Amino acid sequence: MLFSLVSAPPESFATDTTKDDESEILMEASNKGGEGLWAGSAMSVVAGFQTKSGARVVWTGGVEMFSDKFTSGKLHNGDKAGNRGVTRDISKWAFQESNVLRVDEVSHHLVGETEPKEMYTTNDNLVYTMSISRFVPATSSWEPYSHVKDLQLEFTMLDPHVRTALEPVPGKPGKYEVEFRAPDRHGVFKFVVDHRRRGWSTLFSETTVPVVPPRHDGYPRFLSAAWPYYIGAISTSVGFVLFSALYLGGAANDKTKKKKQ
Repeated sequence: MLFSLVSAPPESFATDTTKDDESEILMEASNKGGEGLWAGSAMSVVAGFQTKSGARVVWTGGVEMFSDKFTSGKLHNGDKAGNRGVTRDISKWAFQESNVLRVDEVSHHLVGETEPKEMYTTNDNLVYTMSISRFVPATSSWEPYSHVKDLQLEFTMLDPHVRTALEPVPGKPGKYEVEFRAPDRHGVFKFVVDHRRRGWSTLFSETTVPVVPPRHDGYPRFLSAAWPYYIGAISTSVGFVLFSALYLGGAANDKTKKKKQ
């Protein structure tokens, strides 16, 4: 991920030519709407690059930016410039001393339980929990971090079937939790958290769990939608019994009448 750490002023531009007699190149580029010309705040004086694994690289306009003369510079009114703070923050970021997060632990279980299951059933109510910490360079230690505001959880099988916000738990630093219902589809699913933001280390976690249909004894004994079929089957059975009783009773009466005659 490549992004700007310090942007250029809006009136700045960059070009390959440094000669006055080649200034026509700049004029042609400006007439074409800036084609072939790097200009404005889209340019970066300092740019940062971070890989998926967390490695960081910084590009600057020159090493003079980190010189004593630059960091101790003053403004035109005599006030001390903020160059020292900028270079310190850039250095800390490049050397993994700031904005470094990690996933400490993930867990999942059914609502009302605490232990994870080897497999879940469709439409189960699940709870997913993640613990996150942040590196503190002053103490060279990790402390719980609860200020990730846009963390998301995806429950995927090829495509996300559930995507929901993973909110911090009040009163439990570094803990994020969400409750959701498993989709009405069986298969091999994954709990996926893939958080990538500019300037921050990547948070990635992937846990595979199977989701199976209910067992034969897991379905309700009677379905409300099937009552018309139940009534039809019962009425047919009752009608058959009545018809049989009337038919057999009528045949018995006929035999009795013949004997009397």
